[in-house]
Amino acid sequence: MRYTEADTSLTVHSRSRPTIENKNAGKRVVYADALRLTAITAVVVSHLGQTTGISIMGHAFTWLGTWGVDCFFVLTGFLLSQRFLEAFLGRKRFPSSKQYFLRRFLRIYPLYFFALLISICVVTASGLAPSIGNVLAHLLLLHGLFPQYVGTINAPLWTMSVDAQFYVVLPLISLVACKFVKHLPERRRIHLAWQFLCAIVAASLIERFMVLALVHLHHIGWDQYIDRDQYTVYARNIVGMGGNFAIGAMLALVSLSAPNSNDLAKWSAASFVLGFAFLIAIGTIEYISFHHPNRVIFLVANLEDLFGGCSAGAQLYGALNGNSKWLLRILSSIFVAQGAALAYSIYLFHYIFLDYARQIYRGSLASPLASLIFLLVSLVPLIGIAVIAHQFIEKPGLRLRDGFREPAPTLP
Repeated sequence: MRYTEADTSLTVHSRSRPTIENKNAGKRVVYADALRLTAITAVVVSHLGQTTGISIMGHAFTWLGTWGVDCFFVLTGFLLSQRFLEAFLGRKRFPSSKQYFLRRFLRIYPLYFFALLISICVVTASGLAPSIGNVLAHLLLLHGLFPQYVGTINAPLWTMSVDAQFYVVLPLISLVACKFVKHLPERRRIHLAWQFLCAIVAASLIERFMVLALVHLHHIGWDQYIDRDQYTVYARNIVGMGGNFAIGAMLALVSLSAPNSNDLAKWSAASFVLGFAFLIAIGTIEYISFHHPNRVIFLVANLEDLFGGCSAGAQLYGALNGNSKWLLRILSSIFVAQGAALAYSIYLFHYIFLDYARQIYRGSLASPLASLIFLLVSLVPLIGIAVIAHQFIEKPGLRLRDGFREPAPTLP
């Protein structure tokens, strides 16, 4: 997932765009927060459509959830890879592993643990008490490796497991890579970084299609091809979602290596258009795959996550390289800031609240009034617990994390 990486204490230091770290740091946070909030809203709408059966022209909004999750991993790659890329390029020393892992733990785990505890209580009250192995796997963030566990306690938590895998693998790969290129000039290092990131995208696609090739394609239809939990474990794992992480890292690399030129601004509008085109492509592919299922369409639908990553990356690139003062002013508003602050809590709790509300409200949702009642029954307490969890669980963890902020030393 991931959508929790920006340090919201950073401020806008300048309207120019020299680097990510200094004068563009504030814009980086503002646009990342806005994309994170939009992505989580898309996921909530998607799960609302699945829970209620509400659809438009036979479309249940599931493609929005796909795009939202893809945004999470693009943001994770964009926001986490910068300092490791700077070390790879020889501009700064390698980040402290102790500081890195401690800050990652304090950022995600306190609220994750609280959400997991609430989720266990809810599913137990529903008569579906999880096994000890299931609980332990979730506590250790390993549930994404087991089809029998991944979608049980709180389905969206699978993204947290994949995120944790990225957190571990990123510094390890970066450390090895830095040792191999320490005698190379920066230009050569940039080329190698691009080649490696492109290789990750290719590996992501290969892994996904290998999963489908190993499945007996003797039926037509998504559920007949492969179980959803199996697909999550075997295709939407650290390799399968690695393409989106690499897209985010590419954005960070562009910001670090591209020349400081106002010419980049002219690509902003085109990048936004491209991002929305990929978004429309996801919805179109999913609509066709559900209404006209066949093997070819199913294989094409396997590209949805990559299209979602391209969409998120293009829109983020367009925002960072544009010079729209009115857009920056809107995204810097208190509404976006507060929404982004609650986004992580809403993501962790929304699914169990929607599911539990559907169990309570067993009436028809065919009328607009019934749908409105269901929304109030589910979303009002969701926002309430999100505010409480953010105030008393997440914020203390953030304060502890900021106490371990490591300076960014330059090379002597």
